[in-house]
Amino acid sequence: MRILDTTKVINEKYVSALVDLITECRNYDIKTEVRPHCNGFIVLFPEIGKGDAICHDFSYCNEQGVWETMGFPWDGEDVSVHENKCLVRMLAAFKEGRDWKPFEE
Repeated sequence: MRILDTTKVINEKYVSALVDLITECRNYDIKTEVRPHCNGFIVLFPEIGKGDAICHDFSYCNEQGVWETMGFPWDGEDVSVHENKCLVRMLAAFKEGRDWKPFEE
């Protein structure tokens, strides 16, 4: 039997990153689904595709509160990391069928 440790608190940097990401997504009318994972979050973008963004204990640059993405064209066959505003601008352009490359960091 596996017992989950529910006493661990989510890192406040991850919470702050999530609040900023959701706020930016709302400004661009990008729908999100948030799931807790590894003391942080996975964010899905159901209208955009199969990609996701993560900020949790095992994501790249998690201590800086940036998002690691996977499954988007800018990720190629790997993952990439992005600050909130950059990521949301890329998502908005991709959602609208525009070129997302000018927004890439």
